[in-house]
Amino acid sequence: MKKILYTLIFLFIANIIFAQTDTTITNEFLDLSFEELVNTKVKIASKKEESITDAPGIITVITKEEIRSFGANSLVDILHRIPSVMPIGSHVYANNAAVFRGDMKTHSDVHTLILLNGRPFREGSTGGVNNGLYTSFPIEIIERIEIIRVPGSVLYGTNAFTGVINIITKEQKQNFSLNNTSGYGSFNGVYNSLDMNFKKDKFEFLISGQVFNEDGWEYKATTAHPAFADSTSSINYAEKKIALFSIIKYGNLSLTTFYSNNEDNILGIVPHWAYTGTQTSQKLFVNLGYQAKISENWKLNFDLSYNKSRFDVNYSDSTANHSLDFLGEISIAGKIGSKFNLIGGIVGDYRTQPYVLTEILPLLYKQIHTSGYLQLDYSPIQYIKLIAGVQVNLPYKSDIHFSPRFGTIAYFTKTHNVGTKILYSQAFRSAFPFEQYIDKPDVLLGKETLTPEKITTSEAQLFYNGKKLQLAGTFFYNQFTNLISRVPIPDQPRRQTFDNIGEMEIWGLEFETKAALLHNLFFTGSATYQKNMQSQDDIKSLAPETMFKAGLSYTTGFGITIGIFNTFYGKPLPSGGVELNPKEHAINLLSANIRYRLPITTPVEISVFGTNLLNDDFYFTEFSKRWTNTLPMGAGRTIFGKISIKL
Repeated sequence: MKKILYTLIFLFIANIIFAQTDTTITNEFLDLSFEELVNTKVKIASKKEESITDAPGIITVITKEEIRSFGANSLVDILHRIPSVMPIGSHVYANNAAVFRGDMKTHSDVHTLILLNGRPFREGSTGGVNNGLYTSFPIEIIERIEIIRVPGSVLYGTNAFTGVINIITKEQKQNFSLNNTSGYGSFNGVYNSLDMNFKKDKFEFLISGQVFNEDGWEYKATTAHPAFADSTSSINYAEKKIALFSIIKYGNLSLTTFYSNNEDNILGIVPHWAYTGTQTSQKLFVNLGYQAKISENWKLNFDLSYNKSRFDVNYSDSTANHSLDFLGEISIAGKIGSKFNLIGGIVGDYRTQPYVLTEILPLLYKQIHTSGYLQLDYSPIQYIKLIAGVQVNLPYKSDIHFSPRFGTIAYFTKTHNVGTKILYSQAFRSAFPFEQYIDKPDVLLGKETLTPEKITTSEAQLFYNGKKLQLAGTFFYNQFTNLISRVPIPDQPRRQTFDNIGEMEIWGLEFETKAALLHNLFFTGSATYQKNMQSQDDIKSLAPETMFKAGLSYTTGFGITIGIFNTFYGKPLPSGGVELNPKEHAINLLSANIRYRLPITTPVEISVFGTNLLNDDFYFTEFSKRWTNTLPMGAGRTIFGKISIKL
């Protein structure tokens, strides 16, 4: 291991020395000035383009240049680099959740909303099976990823609870291009991604496909069960993934589709290894959108989104979940004079299970959720921006709910590059059919009368955006109420049900920076401290209290880029489960990426990407059933080589 690290350091220093004498080849990262890089426009906070400093939220942007410099095999690798975010999985959902600011209550990703080019990617049954997108979305077509660490229900509704992730795909800038990336790596992993772009006049399209297969690392653990003897099992965490993405545009009309089919080996549907098997997750997302220009300052948007999901274990209908989710939205946005900006909309969400082949959800449910939202920002003077918004929600068979947002952004300079944000917002998360209707003997029983979860967040941030330096420090306080959790059923030790059981409070401090240290030496880093203020174990988040993330990337003048990134997670809190596996501990996930662009006419790049280079055992607290202490969360050292060709 030391030889690998010494080699990386040697190459890093050598490139700095030799780059001073050769500037014949440029790089996409150098095509952008640092000022352009840190001031990338975002849409996530207000559904319109604005700078990060003007947006009413605590936002991080990961650009395509950063992804290429530090390397990645999937969105999971990228999520590990985002401030205050920790991707996790469980015994049944591998790499399925993005935990924001210590909000770790379940292995379903119900508190994070994913957007594809601004449209909700949602699963209508459990609300949180997102591993198909996290592990198979083609990262080569990503233009940037916008992340907002703040409740987003004012504009986006349920699931936009503690975080929203907006994946923006690249736009075509030439008549035609074809890109292919192939790779091979640890655990006999085989990777291939192909995308094709075309643009002419008002018509353009982007089509991309990705395939990834690997034999998998050994997943081994021991667990206890109230009704059985302790059990130890292991299985190779093999994966088979295929994904297809397309976006077709003609003028103001667009059609976006995404399909994924994931097969992952697992140790069981509950953390007691009665069997090993294969978990299959299929997703289909379609969005039809149209933008009408009413006037120079006003636009009207129409969107119809369709999400279809199927999840099952061992291809068994008895353990399958099926769901359809139709979401229609009409929104209007524009200016009132020179100082007011307004956006408002109406949303209808229809969820159903089309047929019953399962004992998990043994009924044909049909649900209609409606909402409306309005957000207004006002700049009375050049140095002040005021924000106010509200969403009115009427979930299925529930009372009406209001989610407000208020904020003030004060600028200390005319260029708005130094200032402070003071933000207050609320969000809700309505129960999903899985939590309401599941009826699995000896496992889970649903509760139809669950009320929506709520979160109230207060934030204060100081920021500086200079030509070569970006700094931000944030304080946040989250208060959760009506949390939906699993609780034991009296006289049924092997079965649980869902209930709104209590409250939770988390406060924290965040620091993040990006800096151009030299002309082509780039640094990014963040630090997070978060504290759970509750003492009851049943409503305590078990997430680590500290995170430190830092990366350094250098691009030479002759086509070599070296990126080194380390993610440190502090020791997670114990669950109180029986200590049968290695104890939870802090971990360093060190990664490195070396990329070389060949000096030939046809753009060809060769890269080597390594993760967990220190070969740390990644055991994390088991927080679903708490019948055991920890579960393995990831592989050891992993190396992957790729070659990319652009035509």
